[in-house]
Amino acid sequence: MPVTGVIGRGPTRPLCLTVGGLRFARVSSDSSSSGLVAATHEFSCSLCGAVAATVTVCRAEDHASLVVSGFLGHSTTRLPLLALEPLAGSVRRGDAPALLSVDPEYAPFYCPQCASVFCRGHWRTWSVFDDDGWHDSIRGTCPNGHERQLED
Repeated sequence: MPVTGVIGRGPTRPLCLTVGGLRFARVSSDSSSSGLVAATHEFSCSLCGAVAATVTVCRAEDHASLVVSGFLGHSTTRLPLLALEPLAGSVRRGDAPALLSVDPEYAPFYCPQCASVFCRGHWRTWSVFDDDGWHDSIRGTCPNGHERQLED
């Protein structure tokens, strides 16, 4: 997810930045600092090269956050700090299978059977409703016909 705002500047780095509506202070490339974007990766569609999703891992003072911005919209998951480095490593490497193995909602753009990333234009998606009419999940089919749950 792109940085959407920078407020103030220190000698070598911004003092505050906004990512997906979340505000983080004192950004640096050192993962021990509080308030930083630890890793971000733009996943490209294997068919057309369009951006399928951007995944960002951020660290706040007392927690980590994983932000997925893609064809299903934006989702932010608050995580314990212990999850920061393993997830940030997967994001830095662009390792969609690793993200999927932690939680399928961290990589809804990825088809594990194809081992490929697809964008909005290549997934066919639909909503699933429970018997009472409440929205239950989003399912999708990749261009090769593999179906999976994309959001729960």
